[in-house]
Amino acid sequence: NLFSTIGRLYCHEDIKRYQDALSYFHEVHRMKCEVAGRDHLDVVPSLNSIAFIYNQIGDYEKCIVISDRAIDIATNGRGLNKETCVAYANRGDAHRNLEDYD
Repeated sequence: NLFSTIGRLYCHEDIKRYQDALSYFHEVHRMKCEVAGRDHLDVVPSLNSIAFIYNQIGDYEKCIVISDRAIDIATNGRGLNKETCVAYANRGDAHRNLEDYD
C-alpha cells in the first residue's frame, strides 16, 4: 500500500521523520481494520510498524502495549509466523531500552 511505503521512507535512517511515518502507519492500520476487522491477521503488520515507531521515538511503554496486541492477534490459533517474530522483536527492543530485563 502506498501509505505503508511512504511511512517506511520516513523511517529511513537518513530521514528519521518518525512522527510523519506514524501518521501514515496509523492510517494504514485504520484502513486495514475497516476492511478486515480489528482482530484479523492483516492488521498485524501495521501494528508492528506503529510499535516500531513508538520504540524509535522513546515511547517504550506504548511500543510494548501495541506489540502485545500484535502478538495476541498473530498467535491466535496460528502458531509462530513472521509477524509474531517482528512483534516479539519490537517488544524486546522496548524492554531493552527500558533496561527491563526480567
